[in-house]
Amino acid sequence: KPCCARINAMNDVAESMRSEGEITDTERKLLESIGEGTDEKDFDEACSSLGKIYDGYMNCGAACKAILDKEMGVGAFIKRCKAALVSSDRGVEWFAANFIKSLDDTKGLLDVSRCDLREVRDLSLLGDKLRSLDVSHNRLLTKLPVSTLAAMPSLQALECGGCRKLISPPQEIARQGSREVMDFLRSIHVDGSVNTEVLLFTIGDG
Repeated sequence: KPCCARINAMNDVAESMRSEGEITDTERKLLESIGEGTDEKDFDEACSSLGKIYDGYMNCGAACKAILDKEMGVGAFIKRCKAALVSSDRGVEWFAANFIKSLDDTKGLLDVSRCDLREVRDLSLLGDKLRSLDVSHNRLLTKLPVSTLAAMPSLQALECGGCRKLISPPQEIARQGSREVMDFLRSIHVDGSVNTEVLLFTIGDG
C-alpha cells in the first residue's frame, strides 16, 4: 500500500504539472517575460506555474522525485528557473516575495550552477534566508553584485569556480574555497566602499 500511495502521489503531481502546461512552455514564457519592459501578465502566469510545480515536486518523496527528474527533468527545470529569476530585478523581487521558502528547503543554499548565467542581480531582498550561493561553472557569467553580497551577514559561502569571464572575485580567489571568497569580498568592501589597498595588492599578487 505505501508503494501504491507513492505511485498515486507521483501521478497526481505529474498530472497537475500537465494541467499547468508543459514544463518547457513555462520555462520559455518565464525567460521571455523576465526582463524589464516585457509583459508582466506573462511573467506572473509563468511564475504561478513554477510555484505550483515546485510545491507538487517538494510534496513528493525521494523515490517520486527521482522518477520525475528522470522522466520530466523537473529538478533541473526548477534550478534553471531560479537562475532566470536571479538574473533580473523583477525576478529577484518575485523570488523574495513568493519563492523564499525554496531557500528554507535547501537550508539557505541557492544553487544556480551550470545554468548559462550571464549576470546575477542584487540579492539583498533575500535577506538572511540566503546563506550560501553557488554560481560555479557559468562560463558566460561576467557580473556579480559583489558589494551587496559582501554586505549580507548571513551569506557565508560563495562558490564561483569555473566562471572564466568573472573579474571579481578573481578565479585565483575562487579556487581557494567558497568561504575564502566571502572573506575576500568583505576585505575589499568595507562600510560600502572599496578598500583599494587590498584590491591592488590582490591584483598585483596575481
